[in-house]
Order: sequence, then C-alpha cells, then structure tokens
Amino acid sequence: MSTRAKGGNARGPGRRPGPAITRVRPGRPTDAAALAQLGARTFRESYGEHTPAEDLDAYIAENYNAPAQAAELSAPDRAVFVAERGGVPIGFALLGEGEPVPAGVPGQGPAVQLERIYVLQAAQRTGAGTALLRACLREARRRGAHTLWLTAWSENHKALSFYRRHGFLRVGTHPFRLGSLVFLDPVLARSIEAPNG
Repeated sequence: MSTRAKGGNARGPGRRPGPAITRVRPGRPTDAAALAQLGARTFRESYGEHTPAEDLDAYIAENYNAPAQAAELSAPDRAVFVAERGGVPIGFALLGEGEPVPAGVPGQGPAVQLERIYVLQAAQRTGAGTALLRACLREARRRGAHTLWLTAWSENHKALSFYRRHGFLRVGTHPFRLGSLVFLDPVLARSIEAPNG
C-alpha cells in the first residue's frame, strides 16, 4: 500500500519540479532501527522543552530502541506505517488493538487506538500527518473497527488542532505517566466512517 500526500513532481513546459511526494507504506521488520531513531527524535521535538531530561531519556530508552520497535512491527494486534519523502523516513504511525478502551469512547462496535502519530518538525504541514492518518483509518476499517480513539498531550495545540480538523471529538481524559510526571491527557475519538479522513 502506498499513500500520497500533497505535493508532486509533475513537469510541464516552463514548470519547475514540485515538492517531493510523501509516500506512506506499511512498516517492515527491517525498519526497526530507523523507527527507533525517528521515534526518539520526534519524541524529543514534541516533549523535550517541557520534560525533565532524565524522564525524557528514560522514556525514550524504554520505548524507542530497536528491539521494542521490532516487537511492535511484528505484533499481530498492531500496525505500523512509515511516511517517506525521497526514500527517507519523516514520520510514522502506530495503530493498536490491545489497550482497554477508555470510558466515554462512543460507538457500538470495536474500537482501535491510534497509539502514535509523529512527523518530524521540518516535515510538518506537508500532508504527511494526514497521509499517515488515512492509512490508519483504512487499516482500522479493514480490521472491522467502528471507532478510532487516541490520547494527546493537552499542551500540544498543533496536534489537537490537527485531530479536530480530521473529525476527532474530545470524549474524556486519561492519565499518561512520563517518568516522574503524570499528565491528564484528553481522549479523542471519531467514527471510522466519518468524513475528514
């Protein structure tokens, strides 16, 4: 599967090449090391200014190492997608079915969690996040889910705005521990079939 984000490189008379195309593909076992590096970098970009260094380093060491990424890539209840531009990874998403669904998440059928969606700061607002989200919605639909839910940091206003634009509504809160810190993150959810995907 490949998904194109906005941008292109079509040429015509007197036209310059457009921006590189973002492609989204399923993660492969060989992506583990690259995803560990990308995950560590994007997590630092997102939380580094607001998190004590020892807490940040411990979380990254536990979650963004090659064995942890390899386990996620091979888990049958998860799906990983990688966004690339010019063959270089610029973002990734992780979809999961294993977590208990928080109270308040609507829907009469199964729900899956968008566990992670991160794009390098330099590649944000290029359509890469939207392409990753669309890949996750397609996969959630393929797995028979009716609802997609996630948690997001309450101070990440860019992310919250992105999710609102794509049809997510706030339905509750959920604690998230990052080292010595505990955040009460908003829980957001949307129907798989809703528009704005």
